[in-house]
Amino acid sequence: MLRTALPIRSTEDQVKLSEFIHGADPQAIITGWQYTLWDLIPWAKGELVTFTTVVGLLILLLLWVVYRRLSLWLIHASALLLSMLGLVAALKLFHVSINLLNTLAFPLVLAIGVDYGIQFLVVSRREGDLRENLANVLKPLSICGLATFAGFAVLIPAQNPALSGLGTVCALGVLLCLLTTFFFMVPAFALLQKRSPDGRVPEKPASPVVSRLS
Repeated sequence: MLRTALPIRSTEDQVKLSEFIHGADPQAIITGWQYTLWDLIPWAKGELVTFTTVVGLLILLLLWVVYRRLSLWLIHASALLLSMLGLVAALKLFHVSINLLNTLAFPLVLAIGVDYGIQFLVVSRREGDLRENLANVLKPLSICGLATFAGFAVLIPAQNPALSGLGTVCALGVLLCLLTTFFFMVPAFALLQKRSPDGRVPEKPASPVVSRLS
């Protein structure tokens, strides 16, 4: 049994290793987690598109059931879309490869974006000045987001490529969800406030889900 001196970190490393071993012994069988992991990348990418699409559509449907107003639904859906596009762009920028493990992070990032946005749905239903209510939720939300970001970021230096990739995707996703919440959703809610004569976000009768949240 032979082991590589350095871990396999890309498909190119896998191909070079296979050519080297089979060049010396065509009958050799190459196995091991690090080697077979890269064979699963094409499958993982296909599953990523399918699974994330299904989860995304389900989330949008549930958000519509909760909000029941086009303006609020569009704000939250747009924030989620911006977060995911930013995450894909960041992965391209940092040359992070998609593997079997970090594909699981994309639905997780969507769920975190939903959680952060729901906080603003709750405060928009409260009595009083909307701007003051939003300001009260920003501090705990920022602490929660940064703590989650730090928890995933500690996985980035891991020697295992799959674990490191998972930490990178989750940390970037959480940070982008936090940024889109603060710099997109908050101004959008403020704009709705200005359009409302009573200083609150205009709304339809709240659904049972919203009533329980409030």
